[in-house]
Amino acid sequence: MNLKLLISCLVLAGVAFAQRVTESSLSLTASEDKCAVGRAVSTVDNTERQVFFRFLLARGAGVSGLTVEWLAPGARVMEFLNYEQLPSAPLMCFVTQMPVAGFEQAGMPGEWSVRVVARGTVLHERKFTLKGDAASARGLFVRRVTRLESSATETDLQLDGAGMNGESMAHLATYSATSAWQFIASMPLQTVDAGRFLARYAGRLSPGEYWVVVKNSDGTQSAPARLLVQSEQGYSLPIAGGEQWIVTQGPYGGTSHWGRSLHAWDLAPVSLRSGGCVVAMRAGIVHAFDRGERQNSQGRSFGNLITIQHEDGEFSHYAHLRSGTFVVRTGQRVEAGQALATVGNSGHTLGQGGGYHVHAHVTRGFAASNQSIPFTYSNAPEAARGKLVMNPLPLIGNCSVQYDGPVEVSSNKKTEPAGPKWNGRVGLSEWWTETIVVPKGARALDVLTAWNKDMNKVDVYLTSPSGFQYGGPYENAERLRVSQPESGSWRISVQGVKANGEAIDFEVRGNIAR
Repeated sequence: MNLKLLISCLVLAGVAFAQRVTESSLSLTASEDKCAVGRAVSTVDNTERQVFFRFLLARGAGVSGLTVEWLAPGARVMEFLNYEQLPSAPLMCFVTQMPVAGFEQAGMPGEWSVRVVARGTVLHERKFTLKGDAASARGLFVRRVTRLESSATETDLQLDGAGMNGESMAHLATYSATSAWQFIASMPLQTVDAGRFLARYAGRLSPGEYWVVVKNSDGTQSAPARLLVQSEQGYSLPIAGGEQWIVTQGPYGGTSHWGRSLHAWDLAPVSLRSGGCVVAMRAGIVHAFDRGERQNSQGRSFGNLITIQHEDGEFSHYAHLRSGTFVVRTGQRVEAGQALATVGNSGHTLGQGGGYHVHAHVTRGFAASNQSIPFTYSNAPEAARGKLVMNPLPLIGNCSVQYDGPVEVSSNKKTEPAGPKWNGRVGLSEWWTETIVVPKGARALDVLTAWNKDMNKVDVYLTSPSGFQYGGPYENAERLRVSQPESGSWRISVQGVKANGEAIDFEVRGNIAR
């Protein structure tokens, strides 16, 4: 065996040993607040809303990403999810989902499999059976439902499919927060032409997800077909004009867009060094929630969040923002395209782009945890996962945070006294280093840095006693916070990365919460 082949074999073997799936299960339900699913199943009806796959991954050094693939009969990959630059954790929990009813996969019964792949090596695979419906086998199915005209009192629905007749009834339902389909109305069908029927609902459908099921006089019932009623308001892309971003997850996305976040969008800047400014999708009043959060793979948090209240009763939400970069405040009115904050990876941010993305969704209630409603981008109607998008709206303001005075180390100086303070100076590409000793049992380590930001920029790094590094070019240089830090001597490093021709003067304060 030649040397290159031997090295390749050793690398692949290293992947298998570095990462392994220790536990997995398939289920029809999942928690929205923690990494948990319901009762395990091995058979799934194609009338089910979705199927969930949960697994635990034990990680070793050197491997930072993986892919989850859903394979139809014949090994055709129907859905895939990329997890890149995963946090450094010895054991991680994942929940992914594949939508079924109303999607192409519902018409592909047989033996399916879902597998976890890292660098081309299959780490784990689980099989399940997708059952077809008897109605489809007998020729009754609804291929598509389209909302035609709508008034305050009536909504016309067009049904395309086969097996329906003048005695068929269309049943309309919607999904509730209690995870159950709620019946709304039954409507007789009127023939339009071959394979096309019309149903009239006596009312106006508000934005949301609906299911339509056709039942014939002989009791035969079709599989459900989806009907999405979009918000009628015009939302623009939540990204700065002139920047290029990629859609990493759309509605019904397998990484996290189910339940209350069903109709959300994730977008990541193509380059963090030349982009990353998040802007308002519509005009409204700001509610800012900079909680100082960092990436957390354990819970399912939105992290640092901005909510904008619109005058028609809808609310848009912008999640996973970088702490310390908010350029708007609660109560401020903003316009569409106005800068809000810088993209981050705070809260639960696993997936493509190393976690750095903005999660955007719209609700009809103030809390971001309310049920999301369908909406489209008026300036990017063809947006879909994997597509590059740009916002034609000009940027209003910018996402540069201006230095506005001394950094407050703690709001409770009686119980958490200020730690050491240093003043330093670095030129372009120069380094400055100091150490701080963290005692056993400390709750958190805060390092706060302030400098004159007029044309200047520094990066701040924290290195633990065991050698793990925090901070860097994509983190908030003004504040680095580590919860439950290990005890011992930590190294604080500051590097000058952008200067206006002179040395950069800065101040660093360390604070240890006990």
